[in-house]
Amino acid sequence: MLRYHQCANCPLDEGAHPHCPIAANISRIVEKFNDLISHDRVNVVVVTDERTYAKDTTVQMGLSPLLGIIMTTSGCPVMEQLKPMVRFHLPFASLEETIFRMVSMYLVAQYLRSRRARQLSGTLTG
Repeated sequence: MLRYHQCANCPLDEGAHPHCPIAANISRIVEKFNDLISHDRVNVVVVTDERTYAKDTTVQMGLSPLLGIIMTTSGCPVMEQLKPMVRFHLPFASLEETIFRMVSMYLVAQYLRSRRARQLSGTLTG
């Protein structure tokens, strides 16, 4: 049920959305990997059209890229903001790689907004 531990910033109404869209979509993953322990070592291989990624890691770190994509594409209005990054998702990315991708996507969005004669939504000064 949506009301059970609903995120503080979740704008969804339980009447229209009885279940959290993220929880509903990750439930199948949870069931599939139910017999594994999060810190078990596994060899994870991610195959895309462009390349193959592989890593010896733990179950929890191996599932992290998949869960990130599912969370972003589940219909959660909060996570929806990250949806443009899914196309260029980088499995097993470091924090530095993730920050680079986020800043790059922000700058591209700002450039495209300026090309459409819209006002920029912010700056990178700090």
